[in-house]
Amino acid sequence: MRELRKFTFLYIPEAHRSVRRFRLPRMLLFILPGVFFVLLISGVLFFRYSKWNADYAVSVLSEQHQSETTQLIEEKSQLESDLITKEQTIQELQNSVITLSETADQLQQKLEELKELETQIRSLSKMGSLTSSKTNVSVASTESASDADSTAVGGELIPATDEDMQQFMDSTAKTYEQLSTQIESVKSDLAALQADLEAKRARERRTPTIWPTDSRTLTSGFGYRRDPFTNRPSFHSGYDFDGSTGDSVYATAEGKVSEAGWASDYGYHIVINHGNGLQTQYAHLSKILVEEGQAVSKGEKIGLVGSTGRSTGPHLHYEVIKGGEKVNPKPYLIQDRKEVE
Repeated sequence: MRELRKFTFLYIPEAHRSVRRFRLPRMLLFILPGVFFVLLISGVLFFRYSKWNADYAVSVLSEQHQSETTQLIEEKSQLESDLITKEQTIQELQNSVITLSETADQLQQKLEELKELETQIRSLSKMGSLTSSKTNVSVASTESASDADSTAVGGELIPATDEDMQQFMDSTAKTYEQLSTQIESVKSDLAALQADLEAKRARERRTPTIWPTDSRTLTSGFGYRRDPFTNRPSFHSGYDFDGSTGDSVYATAEGKVSEAGWASDYGYHIVINHGNGLQTQYAHLSKILVEEGQAVSKGEKIGLVGSTGRSTGPHLHYEVIKGGEKVNPKPYLIQDRKEVE
């Protein structure tokens, strides 16, 4: 075989040292530039690839950063909007508390008016004053809107602090609690007053207080007198009211007819039971307009004046019977019939 051509390289070091010789195949000189070129191209490609990856990574990071930034901006905007809304809500609530306080002031005034009215009603009905004592509520609020000019206002601007508003709300809540207690108390008192008034009205309806006829002329009173038939002293157990036959006779109180018929002394007569041991009798009637067991109201027409029984002429004999005993009717003749209609 033919020996491959080689290149010889001499390495001459410093003096007094031996020369070194290197032999390289000639083919290697052609291969080395190719290898170098390949390495160069590979390096350039690697650099470009690395740069592309870096640029891509930077782009991705930039997009992520931009997305996160946009999200943060949106969240910040939302938080700011929520904060504004909350501040508006707080302000509205504070204004509502002020309005409630002003309303509490008005309620306090109305409550005092109710108490005064209750006192007046009790005084008019002669039922005494309130048995329970009431303490006035100190309302922590500004002047009532009903007392203030709703258009002309002014003054120094002094913003309310959170602590001020908290104290104001606590005071208003306490005021409403006190008002609630007082209102319940007044309601209870008014309910008792209503029950008392109704009971009193019921007693008044069932108590003989009106005149039994339109006539106010008495022909004979209650007590001892000279008997018109025998001319001897005798006891007259009622009042005789002058009248004409056919004049109206009225029930002097609410009740139930216990008797309605004829008796030798009283002629046609009516007895009404009013309860609580009270009865009234209407005698010498020309006509009876009610029946036994019938309920009658105060001032109701029950018969007509006449002269039946032991009578000298047209008149009404009227009696008040209390606890089974006939008593003087005079204390019971205190009202006109028209006053109870």
